[in-house]
Amino acid sequence: MKPNVKAYNKAMHKELVSLWRGAAKAFIDALIQHGIVKVDTGMSKASIIPLAERLRLGKIVRASISSRRGPRVGYTDIRGVWHPRGEKSQATGERLGEKGYTFETGSPDKPDFRFRFRIVVYQWAFHESQWGALDIAQRAFIDYANRNKNTALRKALRKLFKPTETRINK
Repeated sequence: MKPNVKAYNKAMHKELVSLWRGAAKAFIDALIQHGIVKVDTGMSKASIIPLAERLRLGKIVRASISSRRGPRVGYTDIRGVWHPRGEKSQATGERLGEKGYTFETGSPDKPDFRFRFRIVVYQWAFHESQWGALDIAQRAFIDYANRNKNTALRKALRKLFKPTETRINK
């Protein structure tokens, strides 16, 4: 048998992408399931939606937001600048969240795995030291990856040695 390196690289990348997506989903799940990101208008929690949409979890995150009150006029941005004509709302949080994450997986020929989530809503940044949301979510990401990495490796290794020909001597 001859090692099929190209098939292995493709399979390994596929399994690592699946592992990466699963870990990012665990990150989001930790943020929404434990009620650690508090909700007033829903702006902070809504900033998770763009990443959640990328991972096909948008509906779940939206359903987890039950704001105590509706949108309010004016909001403070992440730099502490007041926007009197802006709106503190779920829609604003979602818009700000579009620039709040990096999620990359590269290609089988050039794997480049990156995941970064940044707080882009002032209220969340202000309360994060009390909430500890990112620490909990980061732990969920790492735990998921550690629990599932061996399975991903085993699946990819099955592609390394692929029988090319069988000869039977008579």
